[in-house]
Amino acid sequence: MNNKQPFFTLWILMLLGVVLNGCGSDDDDNTISAQFSERTQRELETTVGQLFQELGVPGMLVGLWVPNVGKWTQAYGVSNRETGEPMRADQHVRIGSITKTFTVTLILQLQDAGLLNINDTLDRYFDTDPNSDKLTLAQPIPNADRITLKNLANMTSGLASYTFDPDFQDAFFSNPLRQWQPQELVNIGIANTIAGCPHAPPACFEPSTDWFYNNTNTVMLGLVVEKVSGKPYGELLRETILEPLALRGTLKPTDNTLPEPVARGYTFQGLDDGQQQDATDWNPSWGWGVGDLVSTFDDLRVWGKALGRGDLLNVETQALRQEQVTVGENQPGVNAYAIGMGYKRGWWGHGGEVPGYNTLTFYRPDLDAVVVVITNFDELVNGIHPAYLVADVIIDLVAKESPMLGDFGEEQPIFIDDSLSEDD
Repeated sequence: MNNKQPFFTLWILMLLGVVLNGCGSDDDDNTISAQFSERTQRELETTVGQLFQELGVPGMLVGLWVPNVGKWTQAYGVSNRETGEPMRADQHVRIGSITKTFTVTLILQLQDAGLLNINDTLDRYFDTDPNSDKLTLAQPIPNADRITLKNLANMTSGLASYTFDPDFQDAFFSNPLRQWQPQELVNIGIANTIAGCPHAPPACFEPSTDWFYNNTNTVMLGLVVEKVSGKPYGELLRETILEPLALRGTLKPTDNTLPEPVARGYTFQGLDDGQQQDATDWNPSWGWGVGDLVSTFDDLRVWGKALGRGDLLNVETQALRQEQVTVGENQPGVNAYAIGMGYKRGWWGHGGEVPGYNTLTFYRPDLDAVVVVITNFDELVNGIHPAYLVADVIIDLVAKESPMLGDFGEEQPIFIDDSLSEDD
């Protein structure tokens, strides 16, 4: 297998040792005083501990919080293979594509403020003329007068993802400390679209007629955020999301460093010798607005709930956000995708993967429940990210005691986005 595939195609892991430690996480609202039964807790400890060994990840953090039912958090393994330091809830990690949920929330907040409309087409914001007042790209965007911000957010744009481009991959792996510029990334995606998506043909289609998970989409949304707000992404993020929710461990990095304490991240990606390497300090700018944010276990719990409830959006906007579209084979482990977040068995949220890390936060609105998983390794297992696999196991085990976790009602209708009419 070519090890320079897009950042969601990796190798099978070898088994590693396990160190089991308690993983504390204080609840801000102190509403979860109940505990799962001793039998369920024992089964969780046994089954998830065994799964941790089978996955072979160096370290893992897991948590499930269900008000009036119980909570369970646990830390496994090490955050630093050289020192043997254990995984802890206060350690910073790279959260990969969970970043997309922040970027799309910023877009929707700007809609609530009347500064943009999710149905705006891309020709309103992008151009090739450097003398225009729009964001300048090297080549015109195909279907720019038909692709909307909504198409970008729900992955129905028909644009190519720059991460599939082999030249991009070669450049990244040959110099993982390189500082990438967001418009540089978009230019790669547009060039590939014009060429007919040669490296991932299913990505090219007429807007609103199909679905393909695409990083170019969200970089463009991040650029629109800056253009419309007149502020740097990180500044607006801090003012409108991080400070209101007191997400003190979450930040948009400006370079390749992470704040202490750090859970180091490990990967097989970028090497041909099958050796595991430390990717902690790789520059995340290649995933600008897509996968570059840093966070912590506790912050992901808070964010997962706020995201799923729509705490920072108007009620109508949150309802719009939950309009689902069908997903294809190239999908992030969910049953459906909405506007910047996924849906699976009653749970809303997103997973994330960058070299060295795999993360997940999902929220169940009817139960006010949150599940969070963090691993400091990025390996797929039978085509599934470890975080999704672990979350499913935890939920299914607790559902034996609390059947409501397994009863999520009828699935919401899943459809292809056809909101863009000839009159728009």
